[in-house]
Amino acid sequence: MDVCITVQWSGDGVRSLDKLLQAKLRVKCLSVAYPVSKKHNLAYFASGGLDKLLKVWYAKTGILYKTLKGHTSLIACIDSVKEGVIASGSHDKTTRVWNIHTGDCLYVLTDPTEVCGISVINQNIIATALCTGANIVNVWDLDTRKKLYGLSGHSNTVWTVLRISDKQVVSGGADGVINVWEISTSFLRKKHKKLKSWSEHTDWVLSVCYISETKFASCGSDNVIVIYDVRDKQEPMVLQGHVDDVNSITSINESTLVSCSRDETVRVWDIRTGECIKIITSPGRLGWKGVSVVDHNRVACGLMNGDIIVFDTSDWTPVRTLSKAHVGEIYWIH
Repeated sequence: MDVCITVQWSGDGVRSLDKLLQAKLRVKCLSVAYPVSKKHNLAYFASGGLDKLLKVWYAKTGILYKTLKGHTSLIACIDSVKEGVIASGSHDKTTRVWNIHTGDCLYVLTDPTEVCGISVINQNIIATALCTGANIVNVWDLDTRKKLYGLSGHSNTVWTVLRISDKQVVSGGADGVINVWEISTSFLRKKHKKLKSWSEHTDWVLSVCYISETKFASCGSDNVIVIYDVRDKQEPMVLQGHVDDVNSITSINESTLVSCSRDETVRVWDIRTGECIKIITSPGRLGWKGVSVVDHNRVACGLMNGDIIVFDTSDWTPVRTLSKAHVGEIYWIH
């Protein structure tokens, strides 16, 4: 049985940010990027949505830093490539790589169908998860802008892909399957193979997150979270407590995981025991769509009305609200 401490929402002490640039349509995703500037000691996070805009925010203050334009359909996923450079995947069938400081799109990768997920393997290699009609993960060389190969092993849309190491990635899809792949990151040596599969989920796998080089987690529309050990030293651990779709998960460290759900709660879990140790209820009975670590002591969560709320992980109190960062629901925080 879960032992939970419930944090009820209160507006006290929450600072709403003024003069935020408001989009006209719903947010599709939110991603935390880590292009930390050694000179200025700054970090940023990025959001994207149905308005086709990619917005970059100062992580410390929540003030808008840059708006990046170029996608022609909703932005579904974001990941960081290296300092000052991020990648975004869209239903316009492209992945774009951006310099967040200049606002320039450095290059564009074009897939055959909508891009649902992306994961940067290293500064030169990126994986893209594709929607219905392809049902594969494509692996790209960023230097040449050429596809190295595709990972075929799902029978339906691949919603999410995750780098575990330079040689392993995980994919999850609408078939409820988790696949672990061994990959090559060489343009000359294109060997790859599926190492193992799990079918712990009974419905769509919506998100996967990194815990360590030997552990990762998945969540889905069957309301559960599953913890895996890629070495098979322990059976997958199922975390139960949510009563609706678990849309996104992130790990703070190797012992703590945070999940957000349509059931209007964010839950904090002890990965070692499987216990829920805290519940955060949303303001106004709204579902949560995304969650990600902003820095060493803050986590950002996205609401279905387009607000982004930043929490202090020491006591899980809200410290900042980005009111209507985009108008409409937030689908994803990477």
